[in-house]
Amino acid sequence: MLLLRRAESSASDNSGLELLSISSYYRRMTTLSPTQARANLTSLLKRAANGEDIGILHGYKVIALRPVTVHSDDYALQEYGVTEKELDRFVKRMKQQIARDRRAGRMKVFSGDIEKDIAD
Repeated sequence: MLLLRRAESSASDNSGLELLSISSYYRRMTTLSPTQARANLTSLLKRAANGEDIGILHGYKVIALRPVTVHSDDYALQEYGVTEKELDRFVKRMKQQIARDRRAGRMKVFSGDIEKDIAD
């Protein structure tokens, strides 16, 4: 649906029509300003995750808020720039370090009370 109105100086043809509303695609989409979106971000994320069309205005564009699939097989490469082999070596090294620290008594189990754990 488009809403049009005649501009003040128009003749009887359509050349003087002025666009008042964006196309019907956005009619079903909730659109918000960045300020509104920031104030309601948690709610908007839940609604978008449940399939609702949410848009945030950025200048003259509407940026859609939609869930995306993250592929775990290349996540480390995309996010941190490391290969699968480098990540495997890192995980192995950290497991060895944690085991050494546990044996040496340098690790504590978190009890839920940070003040108590720090004092011990």
